[in-house]
Amino acid sequence: MYSRHFNATKSLINIVERTQNGNKIEEKRSGLYLEWISRQSKLFDIEKSQLVIPDKIFPKKITSFAFGKNNSTIQAKINKYYNKSTDGKKYLRNTTTIDANDAEDLLHNLVFLRGNVVWIEFGFNIGCEFGGKHPAIILKDLGEALIVAPLTSGTLENPKSTEVVIDVVFNLPPRDRYTNITRITPISIYRVDMDSPMGSIRSKKMKEIFNAMKKDWNF
Repeated sequence: MYSRHFNATKSLINIVERTQNGNKIEEKRSGLYLEWISRQSKLFDIEKSQLVIPDKIFPKKITSFAFGKNNSTIQAKINKYYNKSTDGKKYLRNTTTIDANDAEDLLHNLVFLRGNVVWIEFGFNIGCEFGGKHPAIILKDLGEALIVAPLTSGTLENPKSTEVVIDVVFNLPPRDRYTNITRITPISIYRVDMDSPMGSIRSKKMKEIFNAMKKDWNF
């Protein structure tokens, strides 16, 4: 264990020493790597403990249609923390703090839904790999992991067959975004930044993503 600690520490020192002072590109890259190491250490500690789910990540309202898609057990839990509106069209969040025993079930049934957008720490990229903290579209909830399509900021003049322009992400600042289906990946739910705002995309855009997958992956 001591030798591993020594080698890891030595590697970090070497990165700092090899970074040329005044070289903005090298300084930025080394800084990003050291920040990533720090975040990885925090994730290592977090993964050993129970998932912390902040109350604010849950939606302030749920449509009656969305409520009806859940089974009776989940509906009973929703009824503890949401009140049905007078017109019966939605359920509104009340002031009751969500119990830790209910939080994870509600997380998977109210938050980690297909088409929702969450912020994820993808890690440090090597070469053309996708990395950093980015919003990503949830394609499937696997329980301990999510299948996601990362979002990239930018305008596409001529999108490739693997790229889908995402014109709107509800609840996030307006900007040009797109996703590339070749970057679809599974990630641990511990990588989701639950303190950042959550969004969603149009169902039409979800269909475009799945159509691009079918065409490119031949299924």
